[in-house]
Amino acid sequence: MKALKVGAFLSSFRMEFIPAMDKAAELGLVGLEFANVPGIDVFQPISDEQAAYIRKAFEDRGMFISSICGEVGGFVCEDSAEAMKKVAMVKVVMDNGVKLGTRVIQLHIGSLPEDASCPGYKNLTASLIELEAYGRAKDMYIATETGPESGKALSDYLRGLKLERIRVNFDPANLCMNGFDEVQAVYDLSDLIIQTHAKDGIRGSVKDGYKEVPLGQGDVRWKEYLAALEKVGFDGAFIIEREVGENPADDIAMAAGFLKNYGK
Repeated sequence: MKALKVGAFLSSFRMEFIPAMDKAAELGLVGLEFANVPGIDVFQPISDEQAAYIRKAFEDRGMFISSICGEVGGFVCEDSAEAMKKVAMVKVVMDNGVKLGTRVIQLHIGSLPEDASCPGYKNLTASLIELEAYGRAKDMYIATETGPESGKALSDYLRGLKLERIRVNFDPANLCMNGFDEVQAVYDLSDLIIQTHAKDGIRGSVKDGYKEVPLGQGDVRWKEYLAALEKVGFDGAFIIEREVGENPADDIAMAAGFLKNYGK
């Protein structure tokens, strides 16, 4: 297996921007998913000066911005005006992505409703159509995170829409914690996967409030999962995400070592 492109979610360090960047560089990470930092709100237009400051911080450390987190809580809304308000927020993040030199905005589109005739389903679809058109104009992609439904269900929905700029941020732990098969989901989503989150958890623990654990200590079948990604031709970044725990930087360091060993 070839060496993996190992990165991390900037906010997972729970540090100020520059200390987080320095820690990432110390760990030998190659990319970060950008998110809000003190003084910079990704949902507000960033200035040329702010963009230059951020880009220089990455360039000085030999890293790249893998994506920007544009989480707005999904687009499965009863009210179309609420959904379009969220769309407008994500468009600002996409504009910021252009300035920062990344092409991927990561978020959750929301749990797919079973009833395709309900307002939430219709507003979700309308939102993605609007964002896809904006993405084509800006040369940007929306990467929705896996988890609330099986890989096949998400694949069927996205492939049915035929929206080139709507892709997938694959989180194996979210699928695992929801009781879905994270390995089969790779094959179901295959060419739609543009980025991954590297996270672990206890299978089927959603009923207990999602039990996330340090990488390699949960039920994600890493050997089979990584082999599946290689088989479908995935060559993107593995973004370590650590949402719980008292020592996130230490957990990220351990996760980085875990992934790099797999990549040898």
